[in-house]
Amino acid sequence: MPSLPLPSRQGDVSPGGIREAGYAVAACPTTPLGDVLFNRWTVPILWILGRHGTQRFDALHRLLPEITPKILTSRLRQLQRDGLIERTYHSDIPSRAEYSLSDLGRSLTPVLESLGAWSREHLPDVDVARRAYDAALAEEEAWAEGRPPGPPRAGTAGPAPCRGCLLRRGRRASPAGRGRPWAGTGSRSH
Repeated sequence: MPSLPLPSRQGDVSPGGIREAGYAVAACPTTPLGDVLFNRWTVPILWILGRHGTQRFDALHRLLPEITPKILTSRLRQLQRDGLIERTYHSDIPSRAEYSLSDLGRSLTPVLESLGAWSREHLPDVDVARRAYDAALAEEEAWAEGRPPGPPRAGTAGPAPCRGCLLRRGRRASPAGRGRPWAGTGSRSH
């Protein structure tokens, strides 16, 4: 069985021109894909162009209101550089530019649809796993701090910290618990 050539630590340039840094590429050939595809806004932009077709900048921005115009411009330029989208400039008055998927970008449509289907099916499972992990971590931290694990008693906001804890945290301890969300719990953390 032939062995795979390992890239140098500084990184080699693959035949496609994508920089492959570290030994992770030898373990997984999709590693360089992360630089191309899994930037925060890349998939949403490609998804919109795949679903809605050719779009002008303002239309894309309306469909992605959370992205700033500067970041949208940057991502569109990078996607154009990577060959995933095409920019068509019209010199009419007023001038306008339209963005659409290139053939290479359209080839990603089945991949994105597959990721979307996986997300719809399995993200609830991911949420359950995260909650279980967070609960186990909270229990472990509670035992490490010497307090019993578990949620606070019903009707309480948890044990109130003692005056010393408040002072160490830089807060003033108010008399009789006024102004504190945990006032009236009747217990102290230690």
